[in-house]
Amino acid sequence: MWINIDCVVRQENIKPPLTIDPASRWTFEISVPGDPRTWPVGELSASYLSEGYPGYLRDSAGCTWGRSDSGLLAGLHLSVEESTGDIAPFPQAVTQDYRKVLRIDLDLNETIASSISGTCGVTAAMTMSLRLVQTPADFEEKQDACTLCK
Repeated sequence: MWINIDCVVRQENIKPPLTIDPASRWTFEISVPGDPRTWPVGELSASYLSEGYPGYLRDSAGCTWGRSDSGLLAGLHLSVEESTGDIAPFPQAVTQDYRKVLRIDLDLNETIASSISGTCGVTAAMTMSLRLVQTPADFEEKQDACTLCK
């Protein structure tokens, strides 16, 4: 499963709608093994982390690369705080008592990579704590044509 987090740097939001501007976005992609419906309470290990830095961080130092693929980061912690309910057959997907609470903590401090010189000398630092709650209301039945069935 992939968790994608897309943060907007509010100081860069001078005129709406600059929130779609890559110069003011900080993105994270985290890969976590398994089906989240089966995760027990406890720590999870992320197998991959990719970050996209706001353009102003790299542009301020003349960097030509704004993305760093770091793999596992020491400052990334994922944990399941609550885990109730179970998988249910289609179309429910989960039982009525289903509830998962996932906590993502990230304390990042690293030098941004450059495609030319290896590093560009700009340090990216961010501290984030995010709590995600998933309940049966987050699952919906969708009726789409099966393009792979033909």
